[in-house]
Amino acid sequence: MAFRSITDKLYELHNGNFLRLIELITKLDPVLKDHISMSAPTVEGTKRKKNHLSHTIQDELITKMAEKVKFEIVSKIKKAKYYSILLDCTPNHQEQLSVVLRFVITEAEIIEIEERFICFEIVDDIQAKVYLIK
Repeated sequence: MAFRSITDKLYELHNGNFLRLIELITKLDPVLKDHISMSAPTVEGTKRKKNHLSHTIQDELITKMAEKVKFEIVSKIKKAKYYSILLDCTPNHQEQLSVVLRFVITEAEIIEIEERFICFEIVDDIQAKVYLIK
């Protein structure tokens, strides 16, 4: 799901999912609504408070969330007795390799198999021996 889009401005048509989500939350949260309304530009162009919703802040937020998700996945895999790495290529205009981790969680007589998508990689060579080196 794409966070950003063509514009970084609130209440504009193509401003992306992140800003659309902020707009939705402002309908339910009066504190955020006040903050956003004080930072919105006016017709006269007077200076307003910064709202910290720029694309650089969005990128930082995405990076922090990705780090947290990776940390949680690694923590689960470290606890798992068994795990496997699944690699699969999809030929398109470019070879796209998808990396998935599957692992077994055992807690109090309950056995669960979990699977987590890790990433897509663009690759030049689809032979398995290439990935043993990486």
